[in-house]
Amino acid sequence: MDAAIGRFDFWFNHSLFYLGLDLLIALGMMRDWVVDGRVHKVYLYALPPIILVQSLAIYAWRVDPAWWKATTQAILGF
Repeated sequence: MDAAIGRFDFWFNHSLFYLGLDLLIALGMMRDWVVDGRVHKVYLYALPPIILVQSLAIYAWRVDPAWWKATTQAILGF
């Protein structure tokens, strides 16, 4: 879904495509809550780390810090 949501220019240009994905996950959480009366534990354990990694990805992409360039160059052998 990241690629599908990222094709919307406004969402992509403002780094909101991960927010769109998280909203879809939230819909799944609401579905569980309404149908089952509780939210599945996978959502509760997985969503916070997912949001953290998404934030790091947006930071590395938009800010392009020197430590990130050095890390990627070391991995790629440049």
